[in-house]
Amino acid sequence: MNDRDWADRDRLAEQIMADSAARAESPVSFFREILRHYWMDNTPEEAMRLWRTTLRDAPWYAVDILNCFYTVLHEPPEDLVDLMQQNGWVMLFDETDTGLVSKPRDEYLDWLRAVHEEWSEVYRETLGE
Repeated sequence: MNDRDWADRDRLAEQIMADSAARAESPVSFFREILRHYWMDNTPEEAMRLWRTTLRDAPWYAVDILNCFYTVLHEPPEDLVDLMQQNGWVMLFDETDTGLVSKPRDEYLDWLRAVHEEWSEVYRETLGE
């Protein structure tokens, strides 16, 4: 290994840290990206496969995702339901006599909390942290 290899690794680490900081500064924007990548047009099983791939290939990015979930759960945007429906096609509905009715915001938060817990557990099992 030569000096250039080490320099490239340093630049890579710096870029990872800068990208993580940018994601943390814009959690709603990052949440939108997460929804689109993991859930839009995917089953829960497909989302989990994507999550496991992220854990294998980019564990630092997985940490950013878990941190984003935490932030959104503790400071949810006003348009959380629309955000989840439009960007992740996460549709939580109750069937009534008159048709389908969107579940309340609290149930969307419960859904996200359950995903956060499940993905955190898989993170701990996979990476031993």
